[in-house]
Amino acid sequence: MRLAWLALTIIVTAYGFFPMTETNSAGISHATAMDMPVLCMASESTCWLTLGAGQGVVVIGAVGWGVVCFTLYGAGILFATGQLAFGGIAIGQAGGALSLFLGQVGGAFTTIAQGALGVISRGQAAIGFDGQPFFESLYDELRGILRFRAAPYPDELPD
Repeated sequence: MRLAWLALTIIVTAYGFFPMTETNSAGISHATAMDMPVLCMASESTCWLTLGAGQGVVVIGAVGWGVVCFTLYGAGILFATGQLAFGGIAIGQAGGALSLFLGQVGGAFTTIAQGALGVISRGQAAIGFDGQPFFESLYDELRGILRFRAAPYPDELPD
């Protein structure tokens, strides 16, 4: 739930920049930071923040790739989420990731999915080592970092 709130905050904030930023006819902002446009609206340019489709440091929209992607179909170097997501960490219906994939069907070093392929995996059709001890320790660490109260980790996850 906290991830959903974080994602929503990023998306709403990003779309809030659009009305306040002057763009040219191609949807690229006049303002730049380190010689890269701050905002792009569905263009082929690389920008710090890309809305719609394209590439950028942060991409929010339908299709794109960048460092962080909140898209339907996209790839992010660090993080990607969407229906089809690829990245360092990915959350999606289908996808792949370098370190962690969370979703329906996917593969990564560590996976939590209905159909999971990875070195450490948990899911209905998981291929890889059982990840319960790892996920229990990860859960405990996250709970400590985020300082929220949650129900104790279940003794067994459903297969």
